[in-house]
Amino acid sequence: MVSGVGERALAACETRGGYVCYRSQWGASDGGLRAAFAPWPDRGHLLEQFDWQFAGRNPWRAVVEHTDYLRFEAVYRVAGPGLKVYFPLWLGFETGPRREPSRGVLVRTHSLSDYERLGARLREMKSTLDAEIEAETISRDTAGRLLCVTVSDRECHWAGRR
Repeated sequence: MVSGVGERALAACETRGGYVCYRSQWGASDGGLRAAFAPWPDRGHLLEQFDWQFAGRNPWRAVVEHTDYLRFEAVYRVAGPGLKVYFPLWLGFETGPRREPSRGVLVRTHSLSDYERLGARLREMKSTLDAEIEAETISRDTAGRLLCVTVSDRECHWAGRR
């Protein structure tokens, strides 16, 4: 999971008027993910680490719609005493026309191993689908629908067209 540009995360913290959002260069690092999945009260320390920077105030729907699915590796939704961890799945592909970073889905994960397994499965699937698109044996739309079916049994928040 290590990358040269950081392991970026977005945290959306519920307030009366919607969500206050923060971003962190290293919030989706192994330490950040471990903190997010830790039992309470340890989980609350996530936002005390990793140099979070204010990123705006939005209703949850706007957070989902405007997340850069190419940039972030984790989205944390803090509501009341709860914290949910989402894997941001970009529904675009490496081959083909211009990238659409806001076309994606936030896929809920329930543990660090669940997050890691989902990420590995989706990266492998996207690599296979990219090769099929490149070989012109499958359309980009069909490939996108296959990704959607893969996560359809989970709690998801969709952005852009589905």
